[in-house]
Amino acid sequence: MRHRLGTIDVVHREYTPALSRDVGLALPVIQRAWPSFEQSFDSLRGRKFLGGILQRERICRLCSTRLESDTHRSFGLDDTSIPGGCYLRLRLVGQVPAV
Repeated sequence: MRHRLGTIDVVHREYTPALSRDVGLALPVIQRAWPSFEQSFDSLRGRKFLGGILQRERICRLCSTRLESDTHRSFGLDDTSIPGGCYLRLRLVGQVPAV
C-alpha cells in the first residue's frame, strides 16, 4: 500500500532484543526525540531503528535492535525486546530532516 510518506507493508518479525527510550505520543515530541536517541550510540552502522506505539500508555517507544557488540553496553537506554509477530511497516521516502 502506498502512502504519501512511503510504502506500508505487513511484515512478520521475530523476537528481537533491543534498546529503547519511551517518549510522549505527540508528533513534535517524537520528532525532537529521534535525533537525541540516535546520538546515544557510538555508531549507527548495522542498526535497525523502529518506533512502537503503546496506545494505552500514550507512549512512543523508540527502539534500536541490539548488535552483538552491545552485549555489555546499554548506552544509557532501557533494555527491552520487540515481540515476534505481525507488524505494519512504513518505509519513509525522502531525506532527513524532511521526513
